[in-house]
Amino acid sequence: MYTAQFTSDKLIYGTLLWLLHPLLWLVLTPQEDCAEYMVFALLDATEGLRRYNWRADDIGMKSMPKAKDAGRILYEHSVRETGCKS
Repeated sequence: MYTAQFTSDKLIYGTLLWLLHPLLWLVLTPQEDCAEYMVFALLDATEGLRRYNWRADDIGMKSMPKAKDAGRILYEHSVRETGCKS
């Protein structure tokens, strides 16, 4: 969807982007690095539930909600959302 509201030809947005570019460069992660992290997490995964942070580090079950029948609930949700039939 194209919205002309955020194009760089408007002086205020161009100036704002020019001023914020160094800050954004320090904070944001390049797309290539993000892709490498995701591929590593997929290829390094073993059987079972694994949780990875944004840098593809295994974070384990730290702060994982402990609901009764959580595995079954997650499985049913995944089947419903993806449209797979078990």
